[in-house]
Amino acid sequence: MAAVTSNRFGWPDYLVVGGCLLGSAAIGFYYAYRGHKKTTVDNYLLGERNMNVIAVGISLIVTFFTAIMYTGVPAEGYLLGAGFAYYAAGIMVSCLVVAFVFVPVLYPLKLTTTYEYLHRRFDSKSLRVMAASCGILNSLLLSALTTFASAVAIASVSDIPVLASISVMTLLATIYTSLGGLKAVVWTDVFQYIIMLIGVLSVLIMGTAKVGGVHEVIRLCTLGGRMNHPTFNADPRLYYSFWSMLVGSSMTTLSSVGVQQMTVQRFNSVSNLSSARWSILVGSPGFLIFSWGSTLMGLIVYAYNRSIACDPLANGDIRNINQVIPHFVSTVLSEIPGMAGIFIAAICCSTLSTVSSALNSLSALIWEDILRFRFGHFPERRVTVMLKTIVCVFGGVMVLLSFLVSMLQSTLARIGMAVFGATGGPVFGVFVLGMAMPQANWIGAAVGLMVSMATCSFVAVGGIFLPPVPSLPLAPVSGCTITNTSTAAFNLTSTLVTLTTNNLTFTAETTTGYPRIQDRVDITGPMSVFRLSPTYYSVLGTTLSILVGAVVSLLTGPTNPSAVAPELLFSAPCRFFSRLRNSSEKVIEKKEERNDTFISTWTETRV
Repeated sequence: MAAVTSNRFGWPDYLVVGGCLLGSAAIGFYYAYRGHKKTTVDNYLLGERNMNVIAVGISLIVTFFTAIMYTGVPAEGYLLGAGFAYYAAGIMVSCLVVAFVFVPVLYPLKLTTTYEYLHRRFDSKSLRVMAASCGILNSLLLSALTTFASAVAIASVSDIPVLASISVMTLLATIYTSLGGLKAVVWTDVFQYIIMLIGVLSVLIMGTAKVGGVHEVIRLCTLGGRMNHPTFNADPRLYYSFWSMLVGSSMTTLSSVGVQQMTVQRFNSVSNLSSARWSILVGSPGFLIFSWGSTLMGLIVYAYNRSIACDPLANGDIRNINQVIPHFVSTVLSEIPGMAGIFIAAICCSTLSTVSSALNSLSALIWEDILRFRFGHFPERRVTVMLKTIVCVFGGVMVLLSFLVSMLQSTLARIGMAVFGATGGPVFGVFVLGMAMPQANWIGAAVGLMVSMATCSFVAVGGIFLPPVPSLPLAPVSGCTITNTSTAAFNLTSTLVTLTTNNLTFTAETTTGYPRIQDRVDITGPMSVFRLSPTYYSVLGTTLSILVGAVVSLLTGPTNPSAVAPELLFSAPCRFFSRLRNSSEKVIEKKEERNDTFISTWTETRV
C-alpha cells in the first residue's frame, strides 16, 4: 500500500485555528477592560486572591500540559510503547504530596512569589535571588520548548513557517497577559482547556476508527512490541524502566509543580487554604487523563502505520519523530474538514496557556524578587506599568530561545525532563531542606543549590554527546513509496533497517515479531554516568541539594531550631522539635527544682 499523500490545510482548518486564537484574545481583552481601573499589583499578579477554585485547577492542567505533551509524549509512546503510561502514575502521587504537604506550608504565608519563602526561612536575600534566577531560567526554557513544539506541528501540516508561528503565538500571549494579568490568563486557560480536550478526544476516537477498533490497535501494537511492560531493572541509567517512569516522574513533577512560581501563584490566588488544596486536587485527574491520552495517541498512530506497512519516519516523509502525530493528522484525519484545524488549535491553546502563565509568573519574579528591593517606593500604578513592560520584554526573549531549542536533537519530552531536572530539581531540594531541617542555614542552602545545579547541568549536557539511545523497531516500510532517501537510508531486503536521526537509533521492521526495548546499558565505564535517565535528573538535583546543604550547614554552624518559626516547617518536623524543646524545658525545670531542694536542705542542715 502506498504512503498516503499529505493534505495541506484547507479553509475550514484555518477558520478553526483562527477562531481559537481570536477567542483567546477576546477573553484576555475582556478581563483587561474589566480590570483597567484596578491597577494594584495584587490584582495584576494574584487576581485579588479570590479566584474560582475550579478555574484555577483547570489553569494548572493546561499550564503544564504543554505542546510537548501533544507531540513529545506521543512520540515516546510511538517509540517505546504503552509502558510510558506509568509516567502518569507518578504525576498523581506528586499532586497528592503537593496538596497535603507543601500547600499547608506555603499558602498561609500569603506569598506573591514562591522564593519569598526562602527569604523568610533563611533570612538571605542572596539565596532568594539565586533561586529566583533558576526559576526564571526554568520558565523561559519551558516556554521556548513549548512554542517550538507547537511551531513544528503547525509547519508539518500547513504552509505557515516556523518563524511566523512562534512569533504570532508569543505576541498574542504577550498582549493579553500584559493587559489582563492573572485573571485574563486563568479564564483564557479554561477556554483553551476545552479546545485541548476536544483535540485529544478527536485524535483518539477517529484514529482508533481508522485502524479498525480497539482490539486491532492492541493486536498491532503487540506485534510491534508496544504492549510490553517496562523492565524492572533498577539501574538509573535505563531510560525505559518501571522505576525510571514511576520514581522519576514523581520527582520531576514535584520539582516542576510543587514549588514552581506558576503553581504557587495559582493556589495563592484563591481565598483560603481548603480552596488552595482543592485547586491542586481538581487538576490532578486532568494531568492523568492528558498524559494517558497522549501516550495512547502514539500507540494508535503506530498501529495505523503498521496496518498500512508504511512508517513515515523510516520512509523519510518526516525528519523528526516529534512530527509523527501532526503528520498522521494531516495525512489521515484531514479527510474530515476542519479536523486538522482542531488538532492544531489544541496545540496552539496549550502553547498560549503555557507562555501566558510563564510571562505572568516572570513579571512577578522579576519585580518581587529582584527589582522591589530597589524600586519598592514606586506607586502601585507605576509598578503595574513596569510589570507589563517586563511581560513584553520576556515575550521577545522567548522568541529567540525558541530558535535555539530547534538546534537540540532529541524528543521534546526528554528535553523537557532534562530542563526540569537540571533547574527545578536543585531548587526543589533547597525548599525541602528548609522545610524539613530547622538546623539548615543559608550558606548550606546556597552551596547545595550551586553544587546540585552544576552537577545536573554537567550530566545533562554530557548526555547530548553520547551515541544514540536504542528504541523499538519502527513500523514496516514495505508498503511505502520512498520519498526522501536523504532522510532515511536503509535496505529493504534486510530484516531490520537501521535509521539514525534526532539522536536516537531506530530500526524499521520488515518482518513480524515481538521485539523488546533494551533492558541494559549500552555504555560502560566513566562515560556511562552521562547515560543517566533524564527522568532521574530531578532525583539527582533534589538529593544533592539536600545532602550538600545539610552537611555544609552542620559544618558552618547550624541554625538554632527554636529560632525558626514553626509555620515555615513541615508539620512533622515542627511537632518533633516542639516536643523536643518542651521536653528540654521540662528537664531544665526539674533540674532547677532539684537544685533548689538540695540547697534548701543543705542550708537547713548547716543551721
